[in-house]
Amino acid sequence: MAVYESGSTTKAGQELALSQSAVSTGLKDIETQLNVWLFDRVGRRLNANRAGKMLAVRAKSLLSDVQEIEQLFSEQAVVLHIGASTTIGTYLLPKIIASFIKNYPNVEITLHVHNSKRIIQGINDIEYDLGFIEGLPPLNYPNLIHEAWKEDKLILFGAASSKYFSSNSPSIIQLQQAPLILREFGSGTRAIIEQQFLDHIKMQKIIEIGHSEAIKQSVLYDLGIGCLSTYVVEDLIEQGKLKKLNVKGVNISRTLWQIRHKSKYIKPALQSFIRFVNQI
Repeated sequence: MAVYESGSTTKAGQELALSQSAVSTGLKDIETQLNVWLFDRVGRRLNANRAGKMLAVRAKSLLSDVQEIEQLFSEQAVVLHIGASTTIGTYLLPKIIASFIKNYPNVEITLHVHNSKRIIQGINDIEYDLGFIEGLPPLNYPNLIHEAWKEDKLILFGAASSKYFSSNSPSIIQLQQAPLILREFGSGTRAIIEQQFLDHIKMQKIIEIGHSEAIKQSVLYDLGIGCLSTYVVEDLIEQGKLKKLNVKGVNISRTLWQIRHKSKYIKPALQSFIRFVNQI
């Protein structure tokens, strides 16, 4: 795994406190036993090929199982690695995790926040025990199990005193005159907006910003309009700094998904966490 992650027998040796030659010999032995090349040699770098990537997924699973067995017979806290897309990881899970830790003090949780595309890949590579994503379920990943977790509503919003609209209920034509500020490609929020909104209404100008908080601030300063989860903007709407835009025929909703690898063992701590988040 050290060679796979670093792309170098030298760096892997430094990480494992072994000589470079010892790591190279070990790698050669594995390739000989399996009768397959695991890496493509590109200059000084080792890039995992298809066989190497397949083996890495299984190796990660085995290493995770070994760690879980060790934890069964130690007094160390059980560590859960939870992956979450930006909206869920920023606005929903922190409060849930805080409540969970109060009830399960011997469980430690590391929360990894990225866009949905990155979380799906992380679950597929067994980097995380459990994942939460927005938007479309990962149908192209046969090793993943996805279950609906919550329903979410996305709303259009603008600055409270926006130069683009005098009314909270602009027409489609008025809406099209304002720049629409969106998340980046790979974001679950972006995917849903494209599917349920942009496929039907053509905006004249789109601005791409890679984080929901940055979009909120940009709209606050009237750079354009935004479309985000109610979880993201409800605070500034309640404070009167942003206003919800009610547009006839525009109703954007989505499912928030819970995902995991089908080969990943559900240890008791993870089972407790899944049960807890499903009750919220």
